[in-house]
Amino acid sequence: MVTASSVLGSTSAVLVSLFLLRKVFPWIYQNLVGPKVFGCRINLKKTGEWALITGATDGIGKAYAQALARKGLNIILVSRTLSKLQDVAKEIETEFKVRTMVIAADFTSGAEIYSQIQRQIENMEIGVLVNNVGMSYANPEYLLDLPDKEKLINNLLSCNILSVTRMCQLVMPGMVKRHAGVVINISSLSAVIPAPLLTVYSASKAYMDKFSEDLASEYAKHNIVVQSVLPGPVATNMSKIRKSTWMACSPKVFVASAISTLGHTRQTTGYFPHALLELAINMLSFVSPRLMEKLTINTMQNIRARALKKTSTKSSAPNDTTEQTTSLSEMLFHLVLVAIVAVGTSAAGNGKKYPLSSKFIEEINTRATTWRAGQNFHPDTSLAYIRGLMGVHPDADKFREPEFVHELEDADDLPEKFDSRDQWPNCPTIREIRDQGSCGSCWAFGAVEAMSDRVCIASAGKIHFRFSAEDLVSCCHTCGFGCNGGFPGAAWSYWVRKGLVSGGPFGSNMGCQPYAIAPCEHHVNGTRPSCEGEGGKTPKCVKKCQASYSVPYAKDKRFGASSYSIPRHEAQIQKEIMTNGPVEGAFTVYEDLLHYKEGVYQHVTGKMLGGHAIRILGWGVENGTKYWLIANSWNSDWGDNGFFKILRGEDHLGIESSISAGLPKV
Repeated sequence: MVTASSVLGSTSAVLVSLFLLRKVFPWIYQNLVGPKVFGCRINLKKTGEWALITGATDGIGKAYAQALARKGLNIILVSRTLSKLQDVAKEIETEFKVRTMVIAADFTSGAEIYSQIQRQIENMEIGVLVNNVGMSYANPEYLLDLPDKEKLINNLLSCNILSVTRMCQLVMPGMVKRHAGVVINISSLSAVIPAPLLTVYSASKAYMDKFSEDLASEYAKHNIVVQSVLPGPVATNMSKIRKSTWMACSPKVFVASAISTLGHTRQTTGYFPHALLELAINMLSFVSPRLMEKLTINTMQNIRARALKKTSTKSSAPNDTTEQTTSLSEMLFHLVLVAIVAVGTSAAGNGKKYPLSSKFIEEINTRATTWRAGQNFHPDTSLAYIRGLMGVHPDADKFREPEFVHELEDADDLPEKFDSRDQWPNCPTIREIRDQGSCGSCWAFGAVEAMSDRVCIASAGKIHFRFSAEDLVSCCHTCGFGCNGGFPGAAWSYWVRKGLVSGGPFGSNMGCQPYAIAPCEHHVNGTRPSCEGEGGKTPKCVKKCQASYSVPYAKDKRFGASSYSIPRHEAQIQKEIMTNGPVEGAFTVYEDLLHYKEGVYQHVTGKMLGGHAIRILGWGVENGTKYWLIANSWNSDWGDNGFFKILRGEDHLGIESSISAGLPKV
């Protein structure tokens, strides 16, 4: 008797078998068995007398020229610099005893160079064409912020798209006539994986990949092989990877491997470790597309931030390149590690999250002597979501403002207890607890909260202006990465340079730009909607006030007069708060803090989650333990009505090492 379960089982077995036949076995053959066992299945010397390589003076291009000369083909080298071409040609002639020809051509100069190339190669029997020349950005950058963007984009498209198209038009007629030929187009792994901040470059490489795929179909009947090669990181001068490794091999090793795939596949990474890298990234994209997106944007933004800091003292220009840029290589290195870990973690299942369990809370309470833990977050809350709340970027210390040092007299009588809420009762923002939602924008919240307090304090309670977290998170590109983390010091600098508009919490209709990300139920069951499913994407920068607000965006802006850091010194921080109001601080969060309820927090157990920014209101002593009084931004359900206390005077978890502040223009 046939049952539903037996039919379902048979169908599943058939589907799995089809998947193995269609995907897994071909992948193993194309990337491992075919190249390693059988090698290159095309007799390249029989395709024609000559091989033409563009971008041939360094890296992958030079390695292709040498490899093809080793197989007995004469070599035509095409690149921009004549002296380099002549040096490479001499090396090849000396080592491989073949003829060479050089053509100096700048592929960014437009269409006129192709008539010159055509004249020089006319009637030459070119059997192999390697389209390798290409260029990218000097550094990762947003499309709208590209330096000299019109020129850069025109040059990049000419070099990466027009070159491969026109060179095929010039060389392939002879291949069709002889009914033999090989075209190798060097694309990039960025063509088939996420590559934000390299948008035009990766899109141009995707063109090469699609162009190759369809060109191969068009001319297969003429016995012409067209292959798209998508390298990952390769140790070259351009990638600035100085030492070759198993993952970042030398150009010579890469090209030898890539040539061995000819005749086995039309599209290849060229090198088995790069095929594994692509597989790992695709697996992570399949398991968690949002996590993949966040990882790539974080990585590229981090590289961009470092590059911006360097270019403040040294200008850089677009690079002529024959393979991935430094930024892409670094991104790929980072992603392969994270992808493997993340996929492995996902495959491990959805077991209980111990850091959010009642047992973990019991463990905390057996160890903590100055504070008490309780349930704040629901046990089923995603730990990835919680980590996403920790929005202080690891490089934040590189963006600290210059230190301001108070003159401390021996006679300075710093009180044992100080609370800004009591000191300035006419400034209501000091009492407020905001909600960052599912966005790693704590760096912005800590800043705008303290700025709002300081405007009121500096005006003796006459000006009540809530600075917009929305404006800072979405529009300050030099402050960091929006909902993916940022630099508190840079936020204060932006306030001075660019100013910020007003804006209250989500749905408040207060000010120019209220916060766009809705509050959600971070914690145990409550009235807010669940945070699960929120993307935490950074809102778009809109330099316009909401329709109900009568003041124009530019006129609503208020500016800081100065921005600075406070030294890692307890009395200096106290003096600053007592004189000018609350400050922004940052510290390292561990899992036990998630469950804070009351007392003076000291880390006792749990793993590190990341850096988090907060607002420090004052200080005091509780049961003999000194503390800082802090306002968090995880809504008022967390902790002690949104506030907490942390050990003072010992730079606990770095709380006294990252103090940012500034003075307003009133």
